[in-house]
Amino acid sequence: MLECAVQLIKERTLIPAATVYPPLYSYLFAAVSAPTALALTMLGVIPAPSDFASLSSAGGVLSYLPGRLLSTAFGLATVLTAYRTAKDLWGGRAAAMAGGTLALSPLHATYSAYALPDAAMTFFVTLSLRHCLLSVQKGASVHLDRAAVFAGLALAAKYNCATIIFPLALAALIRGRDPRQALRLLLLVAAAAAFGAIGWTLSPSKIVEGVSVQWFSTTQRGNPSMSWAPPWLGLSQALWRTEGVLALLYLAAVAGAIQRRRREETILFALIVPAFLNIGSLKRPSPHYFLFALPALALLAGRAYDRVLSTPFGRPLPALLLVGLLALPGWAAAKKVRLAFREDSRRQAHRWIQERAPEGSGVVMDWAYTPRLWTAEQKRSALSGPHRRLYERTLAAESSYETVPLRYELPWVAAVDADFMVLSSRSFDRFVDGNGPRASDPLRPKFEAARTVYRALLKEPGAVGWRRLVEFDSGNGPRIVVLGRP
Repeated sequence: MLECAVQLIKERTLIPAATVYPPLYSYLFAAVSAPTALALTMLGVIPAPSDFASLSSAGGVLSYLPGRLLSTAFGLATVLTAYRTAKDLWGGRAAAMAGGTLALSPLHATYSAYALPDAAMTFFVTLSLRHCLLSVQKGASVHLDRAAVFAGLALAAKYNCATIIFPLALAALIRGRDPRQALRLLLLVAAAAAFGAIGWTLSPSKIVEGVSVQWFSTTQRGNPSMSWAPPWLGLSQALWRTEGVLALLYLAAVAGAIQRRRREETILFALIVPAFLNIGSLKRPSPHYFLFALPALALLAGRAYDRVLSTPFGRPLPALLLVGLLALPGWAAAKKVRLAFREDSRRQAHRWIQERAPEGSGVVMDWAYTPRLWTAEQKRSALSGPHRRLYERTLAAESSYETVPLRYELPWVAAVDADFMVLSSRSFDRFVDGNGPRASDPLRPKFEAARTVYRALLKEPGAVGWRRLVEFDSGNGPRIVVLGRP
């Protein structure tokens, strides 16, 4: 996303080079990145605004900061929108639960800190849901029009939220079967999506390319590290791992709503059920694809909480019940915040390697989530390129190494000409602890080969000619294991 935003600024164009996502978030990212780059130049952090994007490869995080703060703003606005929606529909008690549930959701908090379009998409989906619900409650067509516009903007941010069309259609049906109204809503969705993703509108080939890339990635292209599970069960397991006890709260709220079958809750189901069926059927059902449906689940939780407090059992203990339901998620969130202030374990590992590994040493690198090590050629190119003034500040004392990508072959691991090896838990955990693709999957042999190599290196490194030197696990970032030759 950073490279796309910088490309838009440098080329002064609305047509992005990258096509994985619709460009709305890239436009917003570019809008906040340009003044940030100017401010950093004035403060002397970077030599020139054009060096802004290169901060990331130079080891800094400031280049991603505008995008992360943008996502954080969208995340907070989503919580506020869920709170206001529950309050307008069901009162303050429901609002407290809906807002609290969403604010403490690990999945929502995580993706509200990434420079990715998911938080923006979720915000626009929540606004569309809000106006769908208000249209059913108040009967005003203006709410349906607003719901259609926000649905279009959500699609312009990331199109896996396309199931937002279902609650919009249901809200329109509840208000009456008017073909002209349906056509108007469809045109409003299309116009908002076309305006938000104007670069794709001006270059239709980008739409085809982007959708085909994403579709192939989520439905066809496998990764040997993926754990196999039956359709929908995999997504359920992933949501349980990320949301923990909140997943039980969602489940209880859904069960109660099914029993009651009120119009407002049916609108929420019109988003949740198709989203779950669609995303759960994918070959790669990552839980963050389901992020846009979390506000609907939080609203159901708020409604369920309000109904519980309306019973004779619940009336005496409203505050205590709220604290009790959110205590465990709150504790987990506080712990995560505390760990986030610790130094990333990859930085610790990078510093250790720089201090102890001689210049030019061979280093075998895991496939992802490792410290950034520069080769001699990369360093030479950076110091002689257009951003050399920036790299002269950051790379002058940086040692360079001969990095080699890890291969999943035990004879190669034992014989490779390298002095060090760097492994990352975000790479090896999925092989060591995961169940992998099903036995009939063509990727199963690759999974087994990777598992064999990782288990040998982590449990009996001496058997393949290595020994464990040090491990870094600060609680922030992956666990980094550094090995060396005996």
